[in-house]
Amino acid sequence: LFNFADKYRGKYDSSITVARKYYQSVSGYSDELLWAAAWMHKATNNKFYLNYLGRNGHSLGGTGWAMTEFGWDVKYAGVQVLVSKLLMQGKAGRHLDVFQGYQKQAEFFMCSCLGKGYRNIQRTPGGLIFRQRWNNLQFVTSASFLLSVYSDYLTTSRKTLTCAYGKFAPSQLLNFAKSQ
Repeated sequence: LFNFADKYRGKYDSSITVARKYYQSVSGYSDELLWAAAWMHKATNNKFYLNYLGRNGHSLGGTGWAMTEFGWDVKYAGVQVLVSKLLMQGKAGRHLDVFQGYQKQAEFFMCSCLGKGYRNIQRTPGGLIFRQRWNNLQFVTSASFLLSVYSDYLTTSRKTLTCAYGKFAPSQLLNFAKSQ
């Protein structure tokens, strides 16, 4: 299935046009290909998927898109977090520079959530992440999930998060996620 998706690239709503009214793909397919490769590598430990992430990180936007959201249409932040784990585990191999690019963007997302980056996610007066009026809690829960996962990765690798406006221990990411 992965090879089919990679070979016949395109947005699903280009072939199922009636879906555009209800579930339009705005971000395209590049993030989904990287997302699939990251999960396939995690499930199979097959180097093909690791190499796919390394070879296609730049061209499919995994290292270039600095995201302030993660949801059903935009998967880049999730990919960037998954690939960061591979880097922290020393599994980047010859793709070290590319995987560092993924991690840089993952950390941009974390810092944006914490309100300590160069471009931060808006919050309500009560401190809740606020992305948009329509179905905002999907962004809150998905951001909290990524913060929790990244906190685990940092803890395991004995690292901290460095943002534009401060340095953060893994427990601080987890505490913020819990506050949401």
